[in-house]
Amino acid sequence: MQNGFIERFNRFFREDVLDAYWFEGLEQLRVLAEKWQHDYNYNHPHKSLSGLAPCQFKKRSPQGVPLGEKQQLLKKNLFI
Repeated sequence: MQNGFIERFNRFFREDVLDAYWFEGLEQLRVLAEKWQHDYNYNHPHKSLSGLAPCQFKKRSPQGVPLGEKQQLLKKNLFI
């Protein structure tokens, strides 16, 4: 299954960066690739994360309950 994730990543990178611009040099490609990588890793919604961006998913606990809700449920003794 890992190959499927890599192929999807490669397709997104190719469509969003490589096919979208005419590069004047490698440095321009590096800068655009870095910006794209940051956006992909922090802001882009991922199917594997239930359609959430990684920064949104990170705010959730391992059980899928948002951390703020988990703390409130613990106070009320409702969290299992």
